[in-house]
Amino acid sequence: MPDEHDYATEAARAPRSTEATGTARLCALQGGSRPQAKAPLITAVEIENFKGIGRSIRVDLRPITLLFGRNSAGKSTILHALCYAHELLSHGQVDASRTELGGAQVDLGGFRRFVHAHDPKRTVRLRFDLNLMDWETPTALVTMLRSEYADTDFEVTELEAQVTSGWVELQAELRGDRPLVASYEVGVNETLVGRIRARHQESVILEFNPVHPLLVGGHSGDISGDRDHSVDAVQRQATVRRMREVPGSKADSWQLSYADVFGLTSALPHWGEVLSLIGHGELKNAKLQSLLSILLVGIGQTLRNELARFRYIGPVRKLRPRVEAEPGSADQESWSDGSAAWNRLLPAPPDPSRPDLLKEVNDWLARHDRLDTGYRLTRKSTVELPAAPP
Repeated sequence: MPDEHDYATEAARAPRSTEATGTARLCALQGGSRPQAKAPLITAVEIENFKGIGRSIRVDLRPITLLFGRNSAGKSTILHALCYAHELLSHGQVDASRTELGGAQVDLGGFRRFVHAHDPKRTVRLRFDLNLMDWETPTALVTMLRSEYADTDFEVTELEAQVTSGWVELQAELRGDRPLVASYEVGVNETLVGRIRARHQESVILEFNPVHPLLVGGHSGDISGDRDHSVDAVQRQATVRRMREVPGSKADSWQLSYADVFGLTSALPHWGEVLSLIGHGELKNAKLQSLLSILLVGIGQTLRNELARFRYIGPVRKLRPRVEAEPGSADQESWSDGSAAWNRLLPAPPDPSRPDLLKEVNDWLARHDRLDTGYRLTRKSTVELPAAPP
């Protein structure tokens, strides 16, 4: 009869002169030697009207960001906002309850529950500032662009080289009984590129900035149609992050151009697809439509991909003296209760080609210049034998 091998990890006390106090939490560290930390793609997040956060708050992010505060101060709300943003961008779930990243540990309860003060007239706003120094247009979008606009006379890499920073802003609100993404906005290099808006007439329009440095050259002449709106304060200073629409303003302002967007049921674009735009005059120019699609769709898709890489690691709730793991089952949801962390520590059989993650974790747990918990983890292999006949 074949043996059934059961790999297990045990938490064991390490020799220590002083008894450990407090609670130790285990974080799985991937990889071996650590490269020098780079600036993250997401450099800041702004949150407004989400759960306990009413007025807008901004949190700057670094390779390691620590949040401190008393109970109910809003620390978890920031993490839940990231889970919600992932639901919006990856699944289009505006009325989200349970989230993919948070698993059973995060239940938002639906839009009417998590909108601030349960006020259905409020708009939930999430804005992400982005470091785009190494940004590349998603491959699927480039492929479709080349298929749709084979004669477009510009190189994608030339555009990407000019992009250094940007932002993506999402606004979700209740329209009748239906919550939807009402506005999706993208800016590049501190200047607005465009904003897709869902109107009450169940139509979707794009408002875009025809004099953005990355769009100039994609058209010639006025493409604003007969709508008399403008954008105030055309400035290039790095401190300017937002522009205000001022209807009727003429002095020191420029026209905001419009286009109808087809194929969308909300302001959220379809990732990997070219925007289907119908506008006035030179908007028929394939180059301008390509530029708008790359910046509006490509940057949002990059943010979506980054959020999909996030892991919500809650308190390690499945902590027992003996932990059985199922190799290869480290899905997104299993991170929220800690089970995925055990699975990462326990490849079965151990893979000699990857660094010894267990050794690295034990260094962090035991060394006096690190966590100094007094605990270590051991990996053991056991064989279960059938019971002897009576």
